Amino acid sequence: MAADRVLAGASRISGAIRSCRYAFGLTGGIASGKSHARRVLGAYGAFTVDVDKIAWSVYEIGTPAYDDIVASPTFGESVLAEDGRIDRGKLGAKVFVSDAEPMAELNNIVWPRIPAIVQDHI
Repeated sequence: MAADRVLAGASRISGAIRSCRYAFGLTGGIASGKSHARRVLGAYGAFTVDVDKIAWSVYEIGTPAYDDIVASPTFGESVLAEDGRIDRGKLGAKVFVSDAEPMAELNNIVWPRIPAIVQDHI
């Protein structure tokens, strides 16, 4: 993968890399290699934050986002697993459709809550 090749020579300058403080954001579509690039950077000593996992934690039971999703007419209790947690597969079936509205609604519920949590991790 390109990230492996880019960082292949980083071991000889890893001390210099570790002494610098930069923040980078990896963006891209689904299955574009963001997680792989994050793992490669982590293997070279970079501190990384997995925003996908943070996003999933935002809608755990007892959180405001959980309450908003379950109260939504678009999602409701139909996205819940037997144990009451939000089932990501059921939620995905609602948002990964040709109609962009469910995804927009979920983004409006989840993403405004993420920056403060990411900042806490940094």
